[in-house]
Amino acid sequence: MPPDFIKESELWGPLFALGVFGAMLLVATIVQVVMGFILRHRKRATPDSLDTHILATVKGPLVLLLAILGLFLGFLVLTELTSSRYDVLDGMDKWARGAWTVVVIAEVAYLASHLTQVLMAWYIRTIATRTGTALETKLLPPVRRMLPVIIYGVAAMIALDSLNVSISPLLAGFGIGGLAVALAVQAPLGNFFAGTFVVTEGEVKIGDFIELDGGPSGYVVEVGWRSTKVRSRFNNLVIIPNSKMVDSIVTNYYSPTPAMNVIVNWGV
Repeated sequence: MPPDFIKESELWGPLFALGVFGAMLLVATIVQVVMGFILRHRKRATPDSLDTHILATVKGPLVLLLAILGLFLGFLVLTELTSSRYDVLDGMDKWARGAWTVVVIAEVAYLASHLTQVLMAWYIRTIATRTGTALETKLLPPVRRMLPVIIYGVAAMIALDSLNVSISPLLAGFGIGGLAVALAVQAPLGNFFAGTFVVTEGEVKIGDFIELDGGPSGYVVEVGWRSTKVRSRFNNLVIIPNSKMVDSIVTNYYSPTPAMNVIVNWGV
């Protein structure tokens, strides 16, 4: 509890709250200066290292969180010291705590989203391209696009639950809406999931000569998530949906070895 002379004075309450806010701003400024100095040193030494990218991602949200924490603590001190004289501040501390919970959840979701983006981008740029494995370079980009939506969706649900908002109807609505969307985009989703099998199995690679049962044949140019592109013998580009690739019998003439047997009719 604050001292009695702080409670009795009309000026000490706002001044004390302003002092708490100023102290937290000073801490945030010191953290920003120190982390900025470390970040400049790391960028000169190892500009493309993982810790440099993580530090650059964490610096801004951390300083902002400290500044908002100072505002929150100052407001709590103000309500504690002056709520007896100002009825409008009575009970505002509960709203402030709820707002602080939402801010923390939003900051954590923002950091989680950006850190996963930084980690996967660094992995694709430094590890996957160095090892030459095409599986990671094809799998990670779609995951990078979907992860922020998943993270922010979960964070929104947690924030609503922390505010005592029932999320059961929302979850039921999302389930019905997701079913409707899945039925509406059934063909693209089928090609996408079929593409996961084509990419992960690795039986069809770029440069292979393949032939579909009763379909086109040619050299594989690109294996994507929606379709596989084949260049025919007449130098035409044939785009084959991955769902058709999965359902058809595919002959890969370059597997297990690129040598092929050719039957030639020779008259004697």
